[in-house]
Amino acid sequence: MSKLPEIDRLKSVPSPEAYAEALQNIDISEKQRQVLLANYHAPNRTASATELAELTQIEGGYRVVNHLYGKLGHKLYDY
Repeated sequence: MSKLPEIDRLKSVPSPEAYAEALQNIDISEKQRQVLLANYHAPNRTASATELAELTQIEGGYRVVNHLYGKLGHKLYDY
């Protein structure tokens, strides 16, 4: 069995309170904030990256949204 990269070894899912604390203490760009809010307000809190790009009018489409979420995920993990 191969060794998983450090980021894949998260042993438990953080609580909602832990996420809230992290989001209050990390640096979130305005575009990341827009994407998070659009995702939050989407039906069932669910939207594709393409839909989020359209809702936020972010140029570059789903690729940019994926990049923004990826960077945000790394910030959350690091916190």
